[in-house]
Amino acid sequence: LFAAPALPAEIRDRDAEIAVFVADDSGKPLEGASVRVFSIRNDKTYFAGERRTDAQGRVFLQHLPRGETWVVAYDKARARSSTRLILSHGLHEARLVLTPAKALDVLVVNEAEEPVEKATITLTSGDPLPYVATTDAEGKARLDRLGPVPYRVQAAALGYDESVRTGVVPSVVPLRIKLERRGVLTVTVRNLDGSVASGATVLLAGPLLWP
Repeated sequence: LFAAPALPAEIRDRDAEIAVFVADDSGKPLEGASVRVFSIRNDKTYFAGERRTDAQGRVFLQHLPRGETWVVAYDKARARSSTRLILSHGLHEARLVLTPAKALDVLVVNEAEEPVEKATITLTSGDPLPYVATTDAEGKARLDRLGPVPYRVQAAALGYDESVRTGVVPSVVPLRIKLERRGVLTVTVRNLDGSVASGATVLLAGPLLWP
């Protein structure tokens, strides 16, 4: 999302406006918080603008396209906050609260206790946008700017079954997730004369499989 390309010049109907108020968890306005706007067009995400809040915690963004829009706010040492809007002509308002940030360290290993590199970690919380990270060569990943606990954490990697943890709370030790390798079965189907039966349908069934 944060590496989204700029909004294409050919997109018209840029007659929407957003007034955003950003505060901390006590309701105090946050000055200097960054507010970014992303526009969704044909299932693609585009960067539509960025401003920093004034002394009253407010920011005003103009000339935005109509349609699905995400507003994301963040500040130093605070959790990211976001909201989804459907913009039309005219002024829209949004309020975002930035709580003190938390971070979660994750370690992903396989059944042999070996680190799993390039595993995708997806964390969901109270914020509507998920947090995503990828493990390094040591199977480690860090997710920061997190809001209030608890979290749901999913780990997925090519060749492994996915693993999900719920009720996750950050600790001084990394969250350890073990992925199990998927079984592979190679089947060759032949006709009565020994030739390969091209286009044959193969079904596999068992107490833990369907079909």
